[in-house]
Parts: sequence; structure tokens; C-alpha cells
Amino acid sequence: MNSPTNCHLCGVGKLRALEAFSDFQQVTSDCKPWPSGGKKACCEKCGTTQAVIDEAWKEACHRIYSSYTVYHQGGGKEQPVFDANSNAGTPRSLKLLNKLTQEIDLPEDGRALDIGCGNGNFIRSFSAVRPKWRLNGAEYNRLCETEVLSIAGVEGFYSGELETIPGPFDFVSLIHVLEHIENPVPFLKKIAALAPNATLLIEVPFFRDNPYELLIADHATHYTPNTLANILQAAGYSIRAIHTDWILKEISAVAMAATTAPTTTVVNPDEELATAVDAVAFLDKVRTHAREIRSRAQAFGVFGTSIGGTWLYSELDGKIDFFVDEDPSRVGKRHLGVEIVSPSQVPPGSAIFMPLAERVARDVVKRLQSASPAEYHYLSTSAA
Repeated sequence: MNSPTNCHLCGVGKLRALEAFSDFQQVTSDCKPWPSGGKKACCEKCGTTQAVIDEAWKEACHRIYSSYTVYHQGGGKEQPVFDANSNAGTPRSLKLLNKLTQEIDLPEDGRALDIGCGNGNFIRSFSAVRPKWRLNGAEYNRLCETEVLSIAGVEGFYSGELETIPGPFDFVSLIHVLEHIENPVPFLKKIAALAPNATLLIEVPFFRDNPYELLIADHATHYTPNTLANILQAAGYSIRAIHTDWILKEISAVAMAATTAPTTTVVNPDEELATAVDAVAFLDKVRTHAREIRSRAQAFGVFGTSIGGTWLYSELDGKIDFFVDEDPSRVGKRHLGVEIVSPSQVPPGSAIFMPLAERVARDVVKRLQSASPAEYHYLSTSAA
């Protein structure tokens, strides 16, 4: 079957292929290796970077989701966000909610729905921040239903079409969900119908700040703030806030159903394409640089056991000595059969490659290098 030639978001723009991408190994969104051969493109009209949505991509997603395991590297515990000046880690969803409550007035009680709730990490944090709210989760399957229903304040768990969920709601969250959705505008319109007066919180990866996100095989769309704003406005939402600094490497958006015709964010497709091309070039340089570092290292480790680390393991044919991770829930376990050690356990003289977004890598090096007997290496995004 021929690949589609039109954008799956705006429906009219022609796709411009990112030809070099298909050579990369890929990763599933639950951090498992996935074969190369993926197809990425950029729309010449709306500028959105995206997977080519064909039957091969849909079949891959079906296979990925049939054996999906949330945060399996840490036994299901949510990945923490580490403070730039200390080793203290905060659950990502709790940090996000703290930022949200600084931005908007979130009432002391109400009814909330977390779509794509997984094993309930965001709901768990929401319950801690607003314990009087009635909370609900929705998920693709029912594997985590019992776990979610056990969280304080949860009144319901739903699996199936959005139309079957009993509304209304005062707050709806999509935490790392929208990037998985083919043709997201109708999906967002369904949410508006289910919860017409709700505050909508969306969190998606930001591939400009984190090019490794392009490697996720089951992500349909790779957003920038402008392309995300356009999708929300096309679905009838008015944007209250959109940030790229609440959580590093991610875009946080707060929106509500518009009471008047929403504006349209101006997007320069050529600039968006250039961002995607630069990201692909960056990934190729990372792969080359990591191979060079490994070739002369006495002992070689990869920092992190999430998307970047899993991808680099595959690109290096699994020839690494250990993973390094700051998350205590992962240290002492094995990822892809390789031992996970803490920074303090790194053997002296080791070389550690960090497949991380540049700002994150700089913070980690600043925090760890003086106390760790290793050489830390990463590639600057400007090197693309």
C-alpha cells in the first residue's frame, strides 16, 4: 500500500518526507527497542511534523499497545524530575500540577477526568494537591483499573469511546496522550462535548528541545507550541497558557472551549520543516559521536533508561557495559539485560554518554561531575 500523501491533522497539506529518518532504530513510548524503517514527514501547509499514518504504522501501534507496560524500568513508578541544583527528584505530574495551580485558580473541589490515565500517576498527584475532587480515569484497556480505583478520591474508571463516559467534568487532562492520537481535532471536539465548561490540561513532548522524541514509533504527531496551538484552536478551544518551561523538554497547554471564534496561530511551514530536519541531523551526529566515545573507552555506559538511552543501546548493538540512572527505583535493576547503576557506582575511568536534551544534560553534568569519577559526554543541540 502506498503511503498517504496528505497531513493527518489539517487534511489538505502535502507531506514532505524526512528521508534520513528511516535509517534510525526506533523506541516504543514505554521504552522498548523497535526496528528501524519508520517514516516521518512535515506538512507543507500547517507545518506539523508527524508519522506517516499508513497501515504499517497502525499495525505497529497495535502490537506496541497490546504489551504496553508503564514505567517498567522502575516497577511502574513515575519518572521523577530532578532539581537542577540537587539530587532531589519530584514526580513529574506533581511538578506539573504545582505549576498549573500557580497559573490558574483551580477550585478546592470539582470533578476531573484524566484521559490516558495509565496506572494513575497523574490522578495520584491530583488527589494529593486537591483531595476534595472527585476523580476519574479513562484508558485504552482495563489492565490498571483496580490500581486506579484504589486511589483516594477516584469514583470511576472507563475504557471505550469517550461518548460513553458520563460527564460533565470541570477539569480534563491529557498527559502524554495527544501525540498518540491520529487526527486529533475530532478527538478534542469530543472532549469539548463531554466537558463543555472544563479546563483542559495538555502535556506533550517538545521535539525541538528533545530530538530523541522523534524516535518514538507510536507517536502520531510531534508538536511545537505553534502547531499544538493550531490544533487546539481548530477544535474550538481558546488557549489560556502555553509553556515550554514548566517541565523541561515538554509543552504544557491550558485551554477552555472558546466562547467566540478562536484565533489561528500563524505557522511558518518552512521554519517547522527546518526544525525537524535539524533534529534528524542531530540524532545522526549523536549516534556517530557515541560510537566514537565507546571505541576508545575502558568502560562505557549510557545515561538514562528512557527513550534516549534505549535508542542508543540499539544503535550501539547492545554493546554497553551499564546504564546510569539517578532514579533510585531503577538502580539495581536491569534494563534490556544490562545492569543499572547510580552515578556514585560508576567505575572510575568510565565514559558515560548522555542521550539527553542539552539543557537537561548540562544540569546533570553540573550536579554530578565533581562527585563522580567518570567522563560525561553529550552533544549540543546547536551541533546539528
